Amino acid sequence: MTPTDTGMLVLALIVAIPAFWVLLFFVVKGAMLAAIRQHRREIKAEAAQTAKASA
Repeated sequence: MTPTDTGMLVLALIVAIPAFWVLLFFVVKGAMLAAIRQHRREIKAEAAQTAKASA
């Protein structure tokens, strides 16, 4: 392995690791937003059901 190869490997790691974390962050954020939306939808459906039952 030449010094150039080592430098390229280090550079690749420096670029790849933060990119991986950013990607992971967006995946987790997206999943959480989807879960929150689903939960809100369930609450609205439940509220509508309750309103219908009491009417």
